[in-house]
Amino acid sequence: MKKYIAGAVLSLGVFVSPALIQAASLTTQQANSLIAVVQSAPGVPASAFVNLITSFSNITVNQATSLITVVQSAPTAPANAFVNLLISFTSDSTTSQSTTSATNQSATTQPAQSTSALAPTISYITPTSVVVGGTVYVHGANFNSSTYVAFDGDFGKVIYPDNAPASGTGVFSFTVPSTNVGAHTIQVNEKGATFPSSSAVTLNVVAAPTLSYINPTSVRAGGTVWVYGANFNSSTYIAFDGDFGQVIYPDNAPASGTGVFSFTVPANASVGSHSVQVNEKGATFPSSSAVTLSVVQ
Repeated sequence: MKKYIAGAVLSLGVFVSPALIQAASLTTQQANSLIAVVQSAPGVPASAFVNLITSFSNITVNQATSLITVVQSAPTAPANAFVNLLISFTSDSTTSQSTTSATNQSATTQPAQSTSALAPTISYITPTSVVVGGTVYVHGANFNSSTYVAFDGDFGKVIYPDNAPASGTGVFSFTVPSTNVGAHTIQVNEKGATFPSSSAVTLNVVAAPTLSYINPTSVRAGGTVWVYGANFNSSTYIAFDGDFGQVIYPDNAPASGTGVFSFTVPANASVGSHSVQVNEKGATFPSSSAVTLSVVQ
């Protein structure tokens, strides 16, 4: 059954308002509507939707085709799962260029170009293992205010830097979003750029370490204390006397997922009670719950 979309006849069986077709950039409501249209016809070739998608600025035919394929592959996923990604390629303020064909007098819209002459590249990240909410530093080249992180690929999560990098710089940081424990790909790209993103590096998201107890609970300065808990790894450390006290690293870095390690009490630790907590490099405060260690003479 044919339906009319903004005056055009399409064999899609759906209706999209003229306001949606004519918008220069997308609102959240428009993006939801557009994605719902694509999800409603999982058997229709992606090419049938390309002209509709590319009628918005800053999205190319390749981007549109890839986006449609992903959306159609998840017909039961909520439309808002794809909204931020779609908006990120249609909301850039750079003016799109239009060229008119003399033969058919129809306008062809070109995607807005990034302000960077060179595509951003990624070399490595630090740390490579971190908990949710932790900070990761991205090192590479050609970053600028339009650079973003493609978390788990071009159709994963779009994450913007904690602070927009200056044009041409080679490092920025981002905060790890809520996600599942395990390996995730990290790439860099720019708003308005054509897929694919840069080559990928791997970030391992780990469960936050927890502390159950220590042994012994009384020790002299310079003595050894064993820490028992869960989710320890090579980035785990001791927060001695709170998050802004002394940072003490294990005597030997524990293997990932293990539950015990030892540390040496600082030689300058004063006699008396001290709190012992565990945390991870790059993690957001606060640390785990605390247990008490008594330093004796």
